[in-house]
Amino acid sequence: MAWMATAAGEGLSVSAGLTALIGGIGEHDFGQRLLTLFSETYDAEGFAIYHVSENAVHDVATEMREDSAVARRQVAIYLENQRWRRDPMIAQARQQLGQRRTGVVQSPMHDLPKADFRDVLYDRMNICDRVLLCGRSSGGMIGLSLVRAAKSGAFDAGDMVRLTDACPLLMSIIDKHVAIVRRPPKLASALTSLRLIQQCLADAATHLSAREKEVCARILYGMSFAGISVDLGIGEETVVTYRKRAYDRLGIATQRELLIWYLNLWDSADEVHRRGAVH
Repeated sequence: MAWMATAAGEGLSVSAGLTALIGGIGEHDFGQRLLTLFSETYDAEGFAIYHVSENAVHDVATEMREDSAVARRQVAIYLENQRWRRDPMIAQARQQLGQRRTGVVQSPMHDLPKADFRDVLYDRMNICDRVLLCGRSSGGMIGLSLVRAAKSGAFDAGDMVRLTDACPLLMSIIDKHVAIVRRPPKLASALTSLRLIQQCLADAATHLSAREKEVCARILYGMSFAGISVDLGIGEETVVTYRKRAYDRLGIATQRELLIWYLNLWDSADEVHRRGAVH
């Protein structure tokens, strides 16, 4: 494999890119780490990871060098109206997985249905070649669609050999990541870690100021006004003022309402993380 080497008399040597990818399993930046690895190893333009069951396909992660937002829009187009059912690569992948645990399918753009795929999905991104790495997974299969831009040319025979060699390890890593990000959230961590509470509030698209978020996080964590005052280095009256402002902005009046609002926020944030934790 391009990112691994075996020297005579030595064990497997693993590159920094692969080490970083393994360390990113279950993390928000897993997708960026995977993109870096594929860009450096195969000059790939981007990728999309899918979990494929008998009757549905779910997007797990999508990244592109130039514009991941465009790539995600194209993934949405791929999934709408079950366009994925007409993708010949899915059928070929399922056929391969009927005989072994992993497989690799190559499909140059000129081999894809013109109206459904070439014109709609790939022309605007100037993609010339696509490879689908696949592996068995609980409830279906994992598919990793790897694309290359016209400026880099198609994947050659050497690339395909290395991808085939790498596929079992990559599918194992990705399957582990998918299992982590798709599992139900642990509600206990929503309330027992001040760091996680603060992070959830910091990431929220609200009109709360940074200080109001800090005060609300500590209220949710169970700290008293006196404790918040000491922790943030502000007076207790100031703590009360920040709480009142935050409650007014959120349209709530009690600590119980704050808790309900926060748990809904946590649940929404966790759902986004499970769907796109790569991003």
